[in-house]
Amino acid sequence: MAADLVFDCNDCTQDRETACADCLVSFIVGPAVGKVSFTKEEGRVLTLLQGVGLVPEVRYEQKAV
Repeated sequence: MAADLVFDCNDCTQDRETACADCLVSFIVGPAVGKVSFTKEEGRVLTLLQGVGLVPEVRYEQKAV
């Protein structure tokens, strides 16, 4: 199954000192790990968990190409 949500911490514009600690990616897999991917179904579950406040939001912002 192909990944539908891909985050690459190395391409994030956010400040690692402040944003990573409160980011969904760090919450799920650990601090600034590089590329992380989630399937469409996993994305739906994460959205539901965010909606009820059980996990933080994604703070990831990709650098301009």
